[in-house]
Amino acid sequence: MVFAAGHPIQDETGAQAAMTVEPQQASTIAKDRVIALISGGGSAILPALTSAIALADKAAVNSHLLSAGPDITQMNLIRQSRSRLKGVRLMRLAAPTPLTSYILSDAIGSGLTVPSRTFALTNAVCHSSSHGLRCAS
Repeated sequence: MVFAAGHPIQDETGAQAAMTVEPQQASTIAKDRVIALISGGGSAILPALTSAIALADKAAVNSHLLSAGPDITQMNLIRQSRSRLKGVRLMRLAAPTPLTSYILSDAIGSGLTVPSRTFALTNAVCHSSSHGLRCAS
């Protein structure tokens, strides 16, 4: 399957794609193989939202951050913190199925951004407070 989605701001098309991908990955078995091609902008597309944030709110935060100027690593960590698929979660969802990812970056020189186990949205928001967001207490 091929999905297109909004970039750099998440949209309903991407959310619908995530709702299709998620149950498919969860239903794979060990003898299957998952091959994922994630194109440039992958941190913005496929917004598998957590219950803590609505799509419109996530898009508004991303729009604000894009205009405020954080680097791509900060953007990726914030996006990953409120996704059910990003930051190795797609692989975990598909387990024990082998997953091979081909990732094409549109951010020259940036590596993959994988959140630490202790990463939380409040850390990302507080870290990004210099970009105009206030830390939640």
